[in-house]
Amino acid sequence: MSKKNRINDSADGRSEEKNNPVPSERELKKKKKAASPKKGKKEKQPNTLKKVIIVGALLVVFFAALALLSAFNVIRFPVLKNGSVTLKLSDGNGSPAAQPADTGIEKPDFLDPDGMSDEEIREEVDELLAPVDADEYFEEIGTVKEKTYAISSDDVTDEDDTLSLMEDRGFADWPILTEYDMYGDYSSAVEISGGYEEHPVYRMVYIDGSDRQWVVFIVNGSVYAMLLDYTAENPDKPLLYVAETDSLTGYDSRSNTFYEYVPNADLATVVKLDKITAEALDSFEY
Repeated sequence: MSKKNRINDSADGRSEEKNNPVPSERELKKKKKAASPKKGKKEKQPNTLKKVIIVGALLVVFFAALALLSAFNVIRFPVLKNGSVTLKLSDGNGSPAAQPADTGIEKPDFLDPDGMSDEEIREEVDELLAPVDADEYFEEIGTVKEKTYAISSDDVTDEDDTLSLMEDRGFADWPILTEYDMYGDYSSAVEISGGYEEHPVYRMVYIDGSDRQWVVFIVNGSVYAMLLDYTAENPDKPLLYVAETDSLTGYDSRSNTFYEYVPNADLATVVKLDKITAEALDSFEY
């Protein structure tokens, strides 16, 4: 058969198939071929197993994140907040109670557990989470001059008074944060905006004209500041505070109590200024 005849036969066949509603043998073969799986390729499996794997992976990530957050809260807050021990560069969880500048917060042994038994690790954890006795703590780091229960104090300032106090001292444009209510209950740090609500502790970060960073505290109405740059430059020396008296005021949230104390000289140096103002911090030299 010539090429021309083959083309004509094909055309006739297509025309017949188009007009004939009964499937031809040719169509049946095509449909059968299309329906059969291709060689070398697996048929699509139900995606149920895939969904289970994805959900399982998401759950693992979720609970791992919860465990990590819990670890930070357990390690950080029960001791630093409820026990009143503050970080070397205080983050406002209570007052910046002085600690040796060359040690700060020591790394617990259980975070490096080589050679430790399970029992030893549990003992380390129990010791870390044990509540700190505030009386014992402040007596250890300095000389306590006075204790005042927060609720009965006449010196605590409300948000309006605190904003006015710091504005008069030249800190009008600097946000002031607080984390405690008058019953010692902790919440995430929030910027105060004014009002009659009182808080035992306020803090703010101030950057002076020489780009030095300070943390300014208002605790039971007492204003003092810690120079962060000094500690960064002199990690082996006592912390440096400026205050209007020779003492600092600490706060313990568990007992909801203020502690006015003179820190030990090997832990902190307190430089007395007439008044803590932005201008005074700008011109301060050490």
